[in-house]
Amino acid sequence: GDAPYVQKLKSNRILRILERTLLIGGAMDAEALCVQSGTWVWRLHVDVSLLDDGGNAMDACVLAAVAALRHYRLPEVSIGGGDDAGDNNVGYQETTII
Repeated sequence: GDAPYVQKLKSNRILRILERTLLIGGAMDAEALCVQSGTWVWRLHVDVSLLDDGGNAMDACVLAAVAALRHYRLPEVSIGGGDDAGDNNVGYQETTII
């Protein structure tokens, strides 16, 4: 009866805590995701799958998300002024977003 409802409430609570911790709490530097101010930004999705809840579900989800973001490397991109695809340079650099 109530199991799906309780599970949905718990997942929404974990989602809100992840948002507060990563974005509002300053655990992640959102400005590091800007490629060109006001025009281009990187969009990251963090999917967390919880297989079992032994009592530390929220802590485990936050730690997993932070660990994943710490190991992520943003591609280094330079935006060219022309329409030619050769003007754009794409490489990878170590960029700290947390």
